[in-house]
Amino acid sequence: MPPSLQVAPAGRATANQTFEGLTLLPGGRTLLASMEYAIAGDATGTVRFQTWRRTEGGRFRLAAQYAYRADAGLGVPEVRAVPDGRLLVLERGFTAGVGNTVRLYLADTRRATDTSGIENLTGQDGGPAGPEDPPHGPVRLPLPGRHGEAAPAEPPAGQHRGHDRHGP
Repeated sequence: MPPSLQVAPAGRATANQTFEGLTLLPGGRTLLASMEYAIAGDATGTVRFQTWRRTEGGRFRLAAQYAYRADAGLGVPEVRAVPDGRLLVLERGFTAGVGNTVRLYLADTRRATDTSGIENLTGQDGGPAGPEDPPHGPVRLPLPGRHGEAAPAEPPAGQHRGHDRHGP
């Protein structure tokens, strides 16, 4: 594991904000783990995705790292590879008095640049910062439908959960 992704004081990660998501990409040769939140020195909301490549002997060796820009106040608790090689990325957060926010995105690392050589991803020298997709990170696409808010507690008037208006 890269030293910077270890929990402080050995690294720059905060306890309980480290690796959360883990997925094996199609083909079984690349393992990807997502940090839940930014590490010290990176812009808030810039989450690192670390990969490992399977060697001929079956062991995994450290490989590329990518920057992912999560929405303000949200972390990345889960990633899942889909058959075409893109990633489903779950973002979530909690705000007292408001509740949970959950968002689901597709991210594509195939056009992303390896950021493992960038110490601090701050928006300087090509590191991502700001609300737009990071220039060196995965391209992020919102999924169609309700992906930005928690589902309503009750269905809208005239609609029923689990069956239509005329019966089960």
